[in-house]
Amino acid sequence: MAEFEQFVVGDRITWWADSHGRGLEPDAPGARQGTGTICHVVRDRAGEGPAVALIVDCRGILGSYQYVVRPDYGHRPERVATLE
Repeated sequence: MAEFEQFVVGDRITWWADSHGRGLEPDAPGARQGTGTICHVVRDRAGEGPAVALIVDCRGILGSYQYVVRPDYGHRPERVATLE
């Protein structure tokens, strides 16, 4: 989960997952790329401790939606851009 500490609200990220949401390598069969902007970094109830998930605003053909990126699902997000 330490790898999720580098991300902040406003970062644009990308990740790869299968059709069930499990993280994959980009070249894996059936890998689908997700891209979006972090709107919330999830921590414990007090808002402290390590980041356990990222809530990401995404846009698709049918409109916008939110996706949960989690290290325990095998997601390995990469920063595309930072909001400054």
